[in-house]
Amino acid sequence: MAANAIINQFTADPVVTGAENCGNGSVTLIANDTAVVRWYTVATGGSSIFTGTNYSTPVLSQTTTYYVEAGVGCISNRIPVTATINAITANPTTNDVTRCGSGIITLQANSVSTINWYDAPNGNLLFSGSAFTTPALTTSTSYYVQAGTICPSSFVEVNANIDAFAADPTVTDNNRCGNGTVNLSASSLEVLKWYDAPNGTLLFTGSNFTSPVLNSTTVYYVQAGAVCTSNFIPVTATINTVSPDPVTTSDNSCGASALSLTANSSGTITWFDAPNGSVVGTGTTFNTPVLNTSTTYYAQTSGICPSNFVAADAIINQIPADPAVADINACGAVSVQLTANSPDIINWYDAPNGSVIGTGSVFTTPVLSASSTYYVQAGDVCPGNFVAVNVTVNPIEADPTGIDASACGPTSFTLLANGSGTINWYDAVNGNFITTGNSFTTPILTTTTILYIQTAGICPSNFVAVEATVNPVTTISVTDASNCGSASLTLNANSSETITWFDAPGGTILGTGSTFITPVLNSSVQYFAVAGGICPSEPVAVNANINPIPVIFLGNDTAMESGNSIVLDAGSGFATYSWNTTATTQFITTAISGDYSVLVTDANGCSASDTISISIISKNGSASNSIRLEIYPNPFVDQITIKFDNTKSDKVIKLFAANGKLISEKQIANSEMELTLNVGDVAAGVYFLSIEDENSKVLKKLIKN
Repeated sequence: MAANAIINQFTADPVVTGAENCGNGSVTLIANDTAVVRWYTVATGGSSIFTGTNYSTPVLSQTTTYYVEAGVGCISNRIPVTATINAITANPTTNDVTRCGSGIITLQANSVSTINWYDAPNGNLLFSGSAFTTPALTTSTSYYVQAGTICPSSFVEVNANIDAFAADPTVTDNNRCGNGTVNLSASSLEVLKWYDAPNGTLLFTGSNFTSPVLNSTTVYYVQAGAVCTSNFIPVTATINTVSPDPVTTSDNSCGASALSLTANSSGTITWFDAPNGSVVGTGTTFNTPVLNTSTTYYAQTSGICPSNFVAADAIINQIPADPAVADINACGAVSVQLTANSPDIINWYDAPNGSVIGTGSVFTTPVLSASSTYYVQAGDVCPGNFVAVNVTVNPIEADPTGIDASACGPTSFTLLANGSGTINWYDAVNGNFITTGNSFTTPILTTTTILYIQTAGICPSNFVAVEATVNPVTTISVTDASNCGSASLTLNANSSETITWFDAPGGTILGTGSTFITPVLNSSVQYFAVAGGICPSEPVAVNANINPIPVIFLGNDTAMESGNSIVLDAGSGFATYSWNTTATTQFITTAISGDYSVLVTDANGCSASDTISISIISKNGSASNSIRLEIYPNPFVDQITIKFDNTKSDKVIKLFAANGKLISEKQIANSEMELTLNVGDVAAGVYFLSIEDENSKVLKKLIKN
């Protein structure tokens, strides 16, 4: 018989295509092959994580290599495929720029990467570089700057602001009689500032300016606007010739203090504690004692025509106590409520002396993604200190990744977890702490158990479930089958799961189901049944027993002379014997003609039977008969001739040796009247010829010379 040595070719390596992404995300990797394609996370070994040509990864935070192979029998090499995660470029830093009136503006942006300027997000590229000079602008314009090329940053808006020059204010001149102050006014939609000369010393801010005490006509200058200011507009305070009142300057303080009051006049100035009251001092400057409350003093220009009493206020404003505050710790981007307690008005600022961003005891921040400091101040006229309130924004730890495990039956599991920090294990969400590390070996578990992992930190991650699944092992019961002699047997097995039949443990599958019908067997064969799929049972042997049929031989039909007896032996080793004589022993002894039968049964319950015919010959060589015949010659040499006088039925002719051994047997039809037997090959001696029909039997003694 020929035997083929078959050389199977290895499957061709798959053709792979990697993929990349900007920032965290899932990418689709491709592997092309004519055979089935399987994906792995390791270069060798491991379990397949996906089957197919296109594999979509989970969300990745870093570049990761997967491996792919093709084929079933003779598989290809395992080919690496890279999922590249490119970092997104950080946003450039920049500031808005403002100018007064039409013109060009140079905008600046800073980044370690290439900087591009656009007229809109994803709009037209205007310039590349850190400094961009606009065309001449007549109105404020927004530009957009972006850093990076492969994974560029977000578009950052940069404003080139064109502020209009403030319109010249409308002014009103004023005059008075004698020395004194003059109230000057100006109107504008913008802030107004008063100066003693164009580009001179700033004297006052507001629409109404009260001059100091003047003793001569004086020109002041008012200008509108804060950034893009108007022209300086002159405003005249005219002093007519009259004895001038002194011009006083009040002073104020927050809290108890000695204040310095001033008065200006062409003559000597005297200070009083009340009009026409007590003199408390002289001169243009009066230093008060330490005052706890506000007090008004009065100045007068001495002379023949003294001036009016002019008040000068020493104002003591109370300083409120610092508000009570509490810092806040937050986890991740979040809006928080800050609180401050004070009996005075409370204002919130983004910086000391910065912009007011809230009023009241509670301030709700915008959503914060970084730690920030706010400032709270109590009071209005004499506000207290700026008190810092810190919001610390701690990053939330990334969720760890757990790897579930499963097993068949009670066992101990080693559960695995991956994460960027320290991983803690718990028996429940916010439950009992178990251990720390990237793996945990459980005690022996009898039921499915869920544990929880968390990345530790100031702001720990979410709890992530890791499941240890205990699958029950399938049970099975079987029933052997047996038969006496060759047969096809039906084997049975019982289980709640699917049953598969094998020719050996782990061998060839022969069939499925609770029964299995064997082919015709000539000898005992052992089969194996396995139940279940996820957790199958152990292979259980099922025996198809073919028990041999007992072999029994009582011997050839025997003839013997009367007066003798014969012992019939059914053979040893059988469980039971059943003779047609009702005997139940291995041996029986008889001296009577007849057919003797025995049924034997062995220990396996297999039975067999045999029959022997015993003929008793009278001393003269014949048995009683009703068959009339003639046999010659006797003694004989080579042949015996038998002639029948009557033939009413078929006959059986048997020739026995003297010891009862059957020499030959022949059947003849009832129509045959003569028969010749060729017996030349038998040895000389005594023989017995038996002729038997359905009614009678004849025995003749013959001698061969």
